[in-house]
Amino acid sequence: MAKLARLLSGKGIDTLKIEDAPIPEPGPGEALVRLHAATLNFRDLIMAKGLIPGIAKEPDLVPLSCGAGEVVSVGSGVTRVKAGDRVSPIFTLGHISGPQTSWDMLGGSVDGVARQYAVWPAESLVLNPDELGDLEAATLTCAALTSWSALNAFRPTQKGEWILAHGTGGCSIAALQFAKAMGCNVAITSSSDRKLARAKSLGADLTINYKTTPGWADAIRKAIGGAKVANVIDTVGAAQFDDNVSLLQEGGQLSAIGML
Repeated sequence: MAKLARLLSGKGIDTLKIEDAPIPEPGPGEALVRLHAATLNFRDLIMAKGLIPGIAKEPDLVPLSCGAGEVVSVGSGVTRVKAGDRVSPIFTLGHISGPQTSWDMLGGSVDGVARQYAVWPAESLVLNPDELGDLEAATLTCAALTSWSALNAFRPTQKGEWILAHGTGGCSIAALQFAKAMGCNVAITSSSDRKLARAKSLGADLTINYKTTPGWADAIRKAIGGAKVANVIDTVGAAQFDDNVSLLQEGGQLSAIGML
């Protein structure tokens, strides 16, 4: 037997319970994975509270979309992974690349990763690099991939450009690290000096506390020499839309993240 978490979709976190369940067996084309780590996203709260009706599996759901673990065994016909491989299930099962044809999203329309063992299609698993531990790899599937898409999917980020990330949540911190790896300059905002210090240690070139500096847009503009931001990673929304746009260079991009 194995442990799993289950909640009543849209009924709140208080309905979360830990249950015993048999360890499943992989069928043809499937792999059995033992999960070692999982991470939390705001999306998980959306599913638990039903903040966006109609998108969570009914009547109940194994929550969480992002995890990492190890392949235990595989079914017939599997060539993508083998026992012992360190893997993560992708956020949308069946959507490795190209146009999205599947809406089977973990921790939403299908059961997620808050369990010790799970069976998934082998073609919906990706190998995790040895350079990353399980907990680090478990941050990539939703938050990090969202930031990567914001920086590359529509307007490819160029070396030397300025990126502005708001807050110090998963998407913003991932965007900071990706952008620095791409050779960009990064400004980041937060209401916490402690979190800004952490962001600076990760490479942030400019940090602004928007509580102590309510005119943060003017402060950024002055610091970087004008409206030079190529991409804003925005997790706030309409309240700061005008300020964000005022910082964008010609042809820049505003990336609104988080179902705003």
